[in-house]
Amino acid sequence: MARPTISVIIPAHPARARNGMLNRVLASVHAQTLLPDAVHVAMDLDRQGAAATRQRALDAVTTDYVTMIDSDDVMLPK
Repeated sequence: MARPTISVIIPAHPARARNGMLNRVLASVHAQTLLPDAVHVAMDLDRQGAAATRQRALDAVTTDYVTMIDSDDVMLPK
C-alpha cells in the first residue's frame, strides 16, 4: 500500500520573504522526518489577505492530505 501524499501550504506577504521569515519556515518544513510531497508558497502580492492567499494555494493541491503553516511560524522536527 502506498504512503499517502502530503502538501504544505504557506501563505506569505512579500515582507516575509525580505526579512528571512519565509526562509525560516521553509527550512523547518524541510527538516521534518517525513518530507512533504509538495510545498505551495502563495505570495499575497495583491494584498488580498491570508484567507484568499491560502485558497489560491489550496486550489493547486493534488495530494491526499494538506497542512497549512503561516510564514511567521515554524514546524518542530518530527
